[in-house]
Amino acid sequence: MNTFSKIPFPEYLALPYMSVSGLKLYDLDPIAYLLSFQKEKDKSTPALDMGKAVHCRILEPEAYLSTVAQAPDISKVSKVGKAYWVEFNKGNEGKVALDKDTVQAIEYMAASVKANPEAMALLDGGKSEMSGIWKDPRGFTCKMRADSIKIDEYNGIIDITDLKTFIGDLGGYAVGKEITNRMYHWQDIFYCKGAKAIYGLDQARFNFIFVGKQWPYRSRVFTINKDKIMTEAGERIEGILDSYARFLDAPIEALFSRDDSEIIYLPPWAA
Repeated sequence: MNTFSKIPFPEYLALPYMSVSGLKLYDLDPIAYLLSFQKEKDKSTPALDMGKAVHCRILEPEAYLSTVAQAPDISKVSKVGKAYWVEFNKGNEGKVALDKDTVQAIEYMAASVKANPEAMALLDGGKSEMSGIWKDPRGFTCKMRADSIKIDEYNGIIDITDLKTFIGDLGGYAVGKEITNRMYHWQDIFYCKGAKAIYGLDQARFNFIFVGKQWPYRSRVFTINKDKIMTEAGERIEGILDSYARFLDAPIEALFSRDDSEIIYLPPWAA
């Protein structure tokens, strides 16, 4: 059961296992977490399309041309323009279509990461876009999707690296705020926990490569200090997973039982 494998992202999304995003949703609303598996997955938005393209260009460059297409700079209003777009869509079915400026920005971002020796030391020799599955000791199955994972067998260390795009200054304060606001530190804890379970090793490091989406397209490598805050976050995650294990064992009607009845006062005109 405990394994890393390379599967398409839609297949990964369809796996009904606990993930770090599921962990956050379950903490907010267990019912919404259950219903999330019934919703449409892998939706497309301009921001998501660009993120997908950046990841592909940097982590899987050999697949980039079969994944991304530069959209023509032609209006769809005219008859000629409409015909051109029809042919473009036919020839690039299934690809992410991006405008010229976005494609150029992605090239700058890829070059920035490639020129960063710390980033490349993490990515070179690693396996990209790997899906991990492991059995939690409490009896349920978990999953993770690692941008890059690399094993140092000699020292027994697992390096997990996540690529993040960012708008703004790449100083430590701004990046720390972004990590906090988006709860990326939970990803750090959850992924290290899963990687250690899968590989049977005691040490795992989670690394971030942040790359700017705008000029000058800087890239920097960050790791989170394992201080009291991370310890407390880990304890909170374990508490949520304990709750989830009890949730799975509870009868379905227990999920809806509440003691929130109240007296309703009708408005004067109701008589």
